[in-house]
Amino acid sequence: MASKKEVLTAFFLIICIFTSLTIALQVGADTTTPMSNSEVTVNNSNNDSEIIVQKNSILILKLLANPGTGYGWQIIKNDPEQLKPLGDSVLEPLEEQVPGANENQVFRFLAQGSGSTMLELHYLRPWEKNLPPLKTYRLKVQIR
Repeated sequence: MASKKEVLTAFFLIICIFTSLTIALQVGADTTTPMSNSEVTVNNSNNDSEIIVQKNSILILKLLANPGTGYGWQIIKNDPEQLKPLGDSVLEPLEEQVPGANENQVFRFLAQGSGSTMLELHYLRPWEKNLPPLKTYRLKVQIR
């Protein structure tokens, strides 16, 4: 019969092997997304302009929004073969965290294709179907 020390040692080894395999699988899964060379952040001041980003870089778009009013930015035009969305947008509080204050609505994209593409977003209430957007944001993106 195995001693208590031998059983604990075997148990510890099994835990170590399981942990190592879990880490190896997670690292292997992460390699499917190309590594970013850089991040480029644009905001409201870049509306109706053109930027140049490197292939495999991350484009971060931060637009002022006031979600308490029901308004939010919606992607209207984008070529996901060139600018791949990286998840849903998130809200990022500004420095003053006052209830009802503006926040940044943050979008992240992977610049994965070469060429030129237009990114267009509308600031609207999703349930108001027949009204024009309150604001429009356009950005021409050159990917090299």
